[in-house]
Amino acid sequence: MEAVRRRAWIFSGTGAADRAITRGSAASEVLGAALLLAALAAANALAYFVFLRADLSANRAYSISPGTKALLKGLKDTLTVKVYFTPRLPPPYGLDRQYLKDLLAEYKSAGRGRVNVEFLDPDDEKRRREAVESGVAPLQLSVMARDKFEVKESLMGLVLLYKGKTETIPVIAGTGTLEYDISRRVKKLTAQMLRTVGFIGGHGEAGPNHEGYAPVFKHIREQVAVAAITLDRPIPAGIEALWIW
Repeated sequence: MEAVRRRAWIFSGTGAADRAITRGSAASEVLGAALLLAALAAANALAYFVFLRADLSANRAYSISPGTKALLKGLKDTLTVKVYFTPRLPPPYGLDRQYLKDLLAEYKSAGRGRVNVEFLDPDDEKRRREAVESGVAPLQLSVMARDKFEVKESLMGLVLLYKGKTETIPVIAGTGTLEYDISRRVKKLTAQMLRTVGFIGGHGEAGPNHEGYAPVFKHIREQVAVAAITLDRPIPAGIEALWIW
């Protein structure tokens, strides 16, 4: 009988232990879940305050290219970006402004303290004058106000400043090539010296001074210095490449 009671006690004790273990496991799971939630909340707060922005969009719309990152990493001085973009514009202009803001946040992050971004209110007369003098072009847009369409002067451009030099995007017309438009101007600002390309002419070829090709050479001059060359004279020193049309 004593042996039976002992075995019963052991069985009962084991069941109690199992229940204790089960309760302990449940408590551990609750505690673990609570700690996980606390960790996630802390990580979220940290990401918010230090602006550790992870771009999780499907097409990585705001992620700048490796070339732009390398360009910004090589900055030796502060690059200032002054944005003159009228706020509260209807679509698509308002969406373009937000896209620009997100894109420049990526530039600032990649610049490691050497990129300063300023969004300035062009409705302020002083700022408007400053923008126009820097080459930002005023636009006349039709907007809805007081239940009717009105024509409003708006600005949608930016100015880049680096070591006393300035480059301007007069009008931001869409976002498709916006990173390229900004980065090629940054590259021009940071270049120690522009390479010089000679364009051979003298036989009817279209050269740098050809009026019909002025828009083409305007874009070429943003990347290199150009010179008109004729083959009946010695090629000047400093010409690093020749272009034959």
